[in-house]
Amino acid sequence: ASATRYIVGDEVGWSDPSMSNVSYADWALKHRFHVGDSLVFKYPSDAHTVLKVNRQDFEACHNSNPMASYKDGESIVHLSSAGPHWFICGETSHCNQGQKFGIMVVERRGRHSRAPSPSPAPAPS
Repeated sequence: ASATRYIVGDEVGWSDPSMSNVSYADWALKHRFHVGDSLVFKYPSDAHTVLKVNRQDFEACHNSNPMASYKDGESIVHLSSAGPHWFICGETSHCNQGQKFGIMVVERRGRHSRAPSPSPAPAPS
């Protein structure tokens, strides 16, 4: 199985939910994210940022202590570890209006190759 690139918000991109009528929480629920996948955030760099934060900062829309910060207008976030990942817009009012989402990233199945099964013994003649 190969890695998948997800465009956050699909055709709407990463935008102010009050202007675009998008629910990022609903968007995230429609997908299953695996280690090795990528999130692509497309947005006007003068209006938005992408912050990867912890759960407490996600819930409170706190933007002062992000684990990672992106502001180039087309940010690619590689999902390199399993577990919960939380993203918000650094513009607090946008985050408070719903420009945020959390995802659970899981290990990809079949990642480790197995030893081949032994062949059955030939039938006696």
